[in-house]
Amino acid sequence: MISVIMPVYNAVEFLEETMESVLNQTEKEFELLIINDGSTDRSEEIILSFSDPRIRYFKQENRGPAAARNQGLENVKGDFVVIQDADDVSLPCRFEILKGRFTNPTVGIVHSDVLLINEKISRWATGRPATWKESA
Repeated sequence: MISVIMPVYNAVEFLEETMESVLNQTEKEFELLIINDGSTDRSEEIILSFSDPRIRYFKQENRGPAAARNQGLENVKGDFVVIQDADDVSLPCRFEILKGRFTNPTVGIVHSDVLLINEKISRWATGRPATWKESA
């Protein structure tokens, strides 16, 4: 199973779309750990509006995204961990593809591509997957 850790801090602008992109994955076997890092906007209201048994919700005082991720890591139940920022949208097959990579015994770490967009929704930058090759 995949454990998805999502730190949230004042993410009201993107949070609903982000959560929908996670919950609508083609891979259905995952848990979503949302760590509210002391948000002062309506983030909690948006989080609580979702009723899905895969969601596990945690609140903490604002200590930053690293502390929120660590809180998530302390509570994961899955075999694999995916980090999902609260202002990122995942393509529907992201977890399915990652799971296929995770289960390869020769792979130790996996990442996915990124497409950054600006406020005009135009392409800003893209990432390219890297392959780790151990030297002989």
